[in-house]
Amino acid sequence: MMQSSFIEDFYRFRSEPSAEMRHKIVGSICDQFDIGGFTEKELVVAKDLLSYLASDVEKSIRKLLSERLKNSTDAPHDAIMKLAQDVPEVATPVLQHSVVLTDEDLVNIIQTIDETEKLISIARRQHVSDAVSYQLVATKQENVAQTLMQNPTASISDNICQLAMKTFSEASPVLETMVQREGLSIQVAERLITLVSTKMQQQLSKQHNIPIPEKLSALVDSREHLTLGLTSGQIDKTDTFALVEHLHQHGKLSHSIILRALCRNDITFFQAALAKRAAIPTINAQKLVSEGSYEGFLRLYDTAEMPESMREASYHLLQILREMAKKGSTPNNGDEHIILQIIAERGYDKSLPNMRYLMTLISAQ
Repeated sequence: MMQSSFIEDFYRFRSEPSAEMRHKIVGSICDQFDIGGFTEKELVVAKDLLSYLASDVEKSIRKLLSERLKNSTDAPHDAIMKLAQDVPEVATPVLQHSVVLTDEDLVNIIQTIDETEKLISIARRQHVSDAVSYQLVATKQENVAQTLMQNPTASISDNICQLAMKTFSEASPVLETMVQREGLSIQVAERLITLVSTKMQQQLSKQHNIPIPEKLSALVDSREHLTLGLTSGQIDKTDTFALVEHLHQHGKLSHSIILRALCRNDITFFQAALAKRAAIPTINAQKLVSEGSYEGFLRLYDTAEMPESMREASYHLLQILREMAKKGSTPNNGDEHIILQIIAERGYDKSLPNMRYLMTLISAQ
């Protein structure tokens, strides 16, 4: 026999379905859900009634139902889906908490909505799966991606990190949050290091609770120094091209190593690397660079999918190196202090985003 309080409320609801009575029946049913007070047959009746109330004309009733059912493991799936697709005020409790929603449900919901508040609720869920994380980043909403990155229980693969870095290359809050995530792979760290601003690097270095990204950064620096050391001296261009090809084939032709080569005044490597990433002949890349026009450089740089945040600083540094080359400067000849002086004299260290980061790389040669 059903619980007497629920029976009384149920019969009163059938004879008098007022807003006040509907509020009461929601509380009565959910109370029994919380304590497991229904028999199997009673549960069927209760779930049918909940599904009906999930479409109630009164938003306050739907909101109450969503709040009461958000932690239920026995709530009817169709009722939870109705609530999840409701207005944000109603939907957010079940979107963030309900385990009744499957990954397939969540992916479908993400693909059919654009309300930031709802998407953020999904990003805050416990144990967000890789499939759901990917769809959240694919919405291209910065607040949603940042919330996801802040969720330590979210599963975020390298592919998702790469998508986030490509989508939010100028969104420093997203990148900053990514840097603070534990367990970043070397491949992700290599690209991420070239995207963050100098200010962010200074902030991150003071945060003792994120040692993993800092260790990854040091490891990447060390490996790239050794790799570019192969191009020191009088190495033949053919060997440089072979090195670029080798790095590309093994997925190591990263943004950071290309920018580091530029800071070493290794224009041959820089041009060849951009050409490889842009899938064009090296001679075409050389022409675009030697022309000195911003438009030509821009086409090459963007086609190579280099970080937009480093574009201006890279172009102006390249122009300085071309000017010095006309005066007889060559890679690794100790002209780093002259390059830094020219940058400072022209005010690039203050006017160009991330130029100070490139100056740090130049000083480290």
